[in-house]
Amino acid sequence: MVTYFKSPRSYTGEDVVEISCHGSPVILKEVMRLLLQSGARLATPGEFTFRAFLQGRIDLVQAEAVRDLIEAKTVFQAKVAHQQAAGSLSRRLKPVKNQLIQLISLLEAGIDFAEDDVPVMAWEEIEGRLSPVNQELNYLYSSFSYGKIVTAGLTLAIIGRPNVGKSSLFNAVLREERAIVTEVPGTTRDLITESTEIQGIAVRLVDTAGIRDVSDKVERRGIDKSYEALADADRILLLLDGSEELAVEDHHLLSQLRDREYYLVINKVDLPQRIILDGITGTAKAICAVSAKTGQGVELLKDTLFREFSQEKALEREGALVTNIRHERLIGEAWQATSRVKESLQEQMPHEILLLDLYGALKALNALTGETTVEDILENIFSTFCIGKSLSVNANVTVPCTSYDEEYDAVVIGGGHAGCEAAVASARMGLRAALYTMNLDLIAQMSCNPAIGGIAKGHLVREIDALGGVMGEVIDRTGIQFRLLNSSRGPAVWSPRAQADKQAYRVEMRRVLERQAGLRIKQAEVVAILRENGRVLGIGLRDGRKVRAEAVIMTTGTFLNGLIHVGENRYPAGRSGESPSIPLAESIKAIGFTWGRLKTGTPPRLDGRTIDFSRLQEQKGDDQPTPFSFRTKEILQPQVSCFITYTDEKVHKIIRDNMARSPLYSGQIQGIGPRYCPSFEDKVIKFPDKPRHQLFLEPEGLNTNEIYVNGLSTSMPVDVQLALVRSIEGLQRAEVIRPGYAIEYDYVEPTELYPTLETKRVRGLFHAGQINGTTGYEEAACQGLVAGINAALKVKGQESLILGRNQAYIGILIDDLITKGAHEPYRMFTSRAEFRLHLRIDNADERLTPIGHQIGLISGEHFCQYGAKQERLAALKDHLQRIKVPVESGKLAAAQALKRTEVRIEDFLESVPLALRQSLSREEIKSVETAIKYEGYLRQQVSEIEKMKKAESRTIPAQFEYQNIPGLSREIVEKLSRIRPSTLGQAGRIPGVTPAALSIIHIYLEVESQKRAKTA
Repeated sequence: MVTYFKSPRSYTGEDVVEISCHGSPVILKEVMRLLLQSGARLATPGEFTFRAFLQGRIDLVQAEAVRDLIEAKTVFQAKVAHQQAAGSLSRRLKPVKNQLIQLISLLEAGIDFAEDDVPVMAWEEIEGRLSPVNQELNYLYSSFSYGKIVTAGLTLAIIGRPNVGKSSLFNAVLREERAIVTEVPGTTRDLITESTEIQGIAVRLVDTAGIRDVSDKVERRGIDKSYEALADADRILLLLDGSEELAVEDHHLLSQLRDREYYLVINKVDLPQRIILDGITGTAKAICAVSAKTGQGVELLKDTLFREFSQEKALEREGALVTNIRHERLIGEAWQATSRVKESLQEQMPHEILLLDLYGALKALNALTGETTVEDILENIFSTFCIGKSLSVNANVTVPCTSYDEEYDAVVIGGGHAGCEAAVASARMGLRAALYTMNLDLIAQMSCNPAIGGIAKGHLVREIDALGGVMGEVIDRTGIQFRLLNSSRGPAVWSPRAQADKQAYRVEMRRVLERQAGLRIKQAEVVAILRENGRVLGIGLRDGRKVRAEAVIMTTGTFLNGLIHVGENRYPAGRSGESPSIPLAESIKAIGFTWGRLKTGTPPRLDGRTIDFSRLQEQKGDDQPTPFSFRTKEILQPQVSCFITYTDEKVHKIIRDNMARSPLYSGQIQGIGPRYCPSFEDKVIKFPDKPRHQLFLEPEGLNTNEIYVNGLSTSMPVDVQLALVRSIEGLQRAEVIRPGYAIEYDYVEPTELYPTLETKRVRGLFHAGQINGTTGYEEAACQGLVAGINAALKVKGQESLILGRNQAYIGILIDDLITKGAHEPYRMFTSRAEFRLHLRIDNADERLTPIGHQIGLISGEHFCQYGAKQERLAALKDHLQRIKVPVESGKLAAAQALKRTEVRIEDFLESVPLALRQSLSREEIKSVETAIKYEGYLRQQVSEIEKMKKAESRTIPAQFEYQNIPGLSREIVEKLSRIRPSTLGQAGRIPGVTPAALSIIHIYLEVESQKRAKTA
């Protein structure tokens, strides 16, 4: 009979056939022979359970429990293993992990959304959420002392002086004559062991030689073994003769057990008793009276010995019994990590320091059952907080052109933030470059908010500047309000942000581009990508011209098939007032890229002259502006204030009353929008219990009255927008200059890219910015910079630049995109960084400027300035190591004192030589303080970075055949074959690729490597 179990309901989650037949072993062997002859193979030990784990039918804890169930030797072992195979321990751990994720999410939200009216968690609240997690982990961790006995059994040693009845008790417990019993002292001269089962527990019972002072070498050796058994035993029975007074040897043994728990057993209760126990019981857990000769009290002794396990059975039924040494180690790591967080709370350490250990605890628990990614943390944050017809062109141009109207080394399509960085980088690195845009007057246009930087985004701008990009210098020259966000937290999450004079920013960026040697900027519409045999040839323009280029960088923003929505109305546009790029979109699709549709939006703009600012909360910039560029010495332009107001129930009712007219909720908009910057409609509908939402009123420049309403992104009809605005405090008479709108646009899945941002389908074609599914000026700019750099390196025949996750937020962003894809507009958060304390704004130049200088983006003059800065920092560190300062216990080096939470570097500045002190900037001083204060945590991160480097160093051949590896699920094979990770580390970051799958791939890589070594 053949029984078919269809996936995914079979044990392994795959299609499974079970063959049942009657007959002798001969018939079974014949059936097996025919199966093997037809192409089947014998399963390896544990393969079906392994496949069930790979398919996600069971987790790793359950898989191990199946093994334990097979190997169980007692009923109790089988019972515990069965419950764990059914998921009892996994279920017990799940709420612990969920509470950890929730706590991490709340802390991360307070860091990454500091501007979005997210409350900062009080120390007491953190402690309140952490304590039950810590207690539960301690509870589970402690249960291993019993759990290991359930699974592995225990060793029970019987010790005592000669002739107290040890061998008799040994036989009585076993219920057989196993040891020789005589009246001659020292009959037992060696260890006698026997395995048995007592109340469901596997027991290794040990009879020992009587301990006394002797000269006989043979007996002396037996006594030495008795002491060894005493040291190794899980349970100790100290046997005394109740018919005699205590002997010297008894007192000696009692002193030996002074620091250990043991059971005191009084033997020979069938005889008159002469023993006196007053003051000798010490650390005895219990006192039992028996007669090994008659059997009296032996069963009661067994009950006493294993009474604690009857209590543990109740514990085990709740799934709280940890029986596996791997589980004990990982749960112990998690418990210790949460305990360190409790200690850090007492010192009121910054939240990002707390998160280091919280993530460590979560990582340890994930190693038990599976993985939790940063996306799970972000998902939790977003679910909890409301934080915010054309010219027909042959699109498939593959025929080589015989002549071109213009020729360049590199061509950039698009004049947004990505395009500007790409164009400048490629030209600075020695290429003849050209940037093509549909409107030269709108180069670097700020389509959305008039600001650069922000939490995590400010890190990106600093890194762009450190590599040799231009965004930081341009905003420093055109910013009209500078603020250092998260300044009340630790330095790892400090992030600069600046309101920009929108027009001045655009003009300044164009000035930078026009003055760049080797770069031409052109106004024209690109309608086609010219290519041949998988290699880019250049671009085709709407006016019929063809431009040859060895590298083409696509930075098309929201222009690919852009469609704007305002209420029931919709019309094609790349952004308000500009035409979309439809022919180019068709040209890209013809290449065969996987593509999708995304949506973003913008709020209405108001006339500042019609706003009553006296009713709003003023928000000023910092007295001492923090520049973005390491080369900026000071901010010279005038500074302005922003203003804060809030919506209320009256405003929210207008949204609810008009939901039928919302293109977002009527089904008119199909694209996926960003969760972290939601439309105002989403805020009201998805968070009905939130009584108000914060709005920022941001000036768009020094020479305009236009005000940007940050937080009020909407695509509602214009009349609804006006009603909304005029229902908000301070805006009752406000006039709308430009209505808000939503825009849908095409993007190409970034898994189509290499880490260089070159496409996998067309050599020499690079994608950067919103075409890759990102959002934000800063995310676009850093991609443009990397694409420009790698385009130049490719044209010059040099090795590509790939930044690692341990080197820069830029590296994290690109790795996330090419590994995980973009299923919604991607934005950078500090919580995406595994090594946040290492990737600070103050050390971005230390991490990246040498690289920028090496590839030709950082000039010799600027590199000398960087070197001088490093010398100043080293001199200050050296000074702080040498000087001694008073502390409670005496004197310490200033650098050592700085490690204390309450100590600040300002306490020691007066001791710094005047010339050195005057040469140091405020940020440089803080950078030294950070490096010293968090030295231990930084050293810990360096260790983790080395582990990551090891995984990243294991490369995977580009054409590695995943489908030939047995044991990998179809889903995993499909993902790996599509994304084509270049290293084992990258493969591990692909959602759904399990640690077990990575182990299999690693084994096959090793096998292939050994084969190549033999044939070499």
